[in-house]
Amino acid sequence: MGRLASVRQTLSRVPFFSSLYGRVFVIFWLTLLLVLAAVIWAQRGDPRSLHPVPAAEQARIAAQINQLVNIATTRDIPIATLIARHNQRRGHRHSRAANTLYWVPKSARIDDLPTELRRFMAQTNETEQPMQRLVRRAMLAGPFLR
Repeated sequence: MGRLASVRQTLSRVPFFSSLYGRVFVIFWLTLLLVLAAVIWAQRGDPRSLHPVPAAEQARIAAQINQLVNIATTRDIPIATLIARHNQRRGHRHSRAANTLYWVPKSARIDDLPTELRRFMAQTNETEQPMQRLVRRAMLAGPFLR
């Protein structure tokens, strides 16, 4: 109790803290700063913002891409055709394909792509560190090298 009394006595010597106005002023600004810090901290976990793909998910997607590329090369099927088949199977109930793939070659016309994908591609271009972002109900991730 002696320590608390000494803190009160020290603060009461400061003219600003001795009045009710000063205490309310300080409490208001401290509360405002605390709320601001909480909002900034909460934005870090927002899935709608651009953030790196977790390593496990990155490995799973890379393995899926390698599998599709290997199938395309062994069966001599264009990769775009194979991905279109993959995306068609996605709608079936017994399919294990849970994600839609977009194969965008360097020669592709950007205007033909969905708007969300175009915006995502404009924000991400580092193949060493694929990024992901939630857009509506879909999680976009990439870019990945084949």
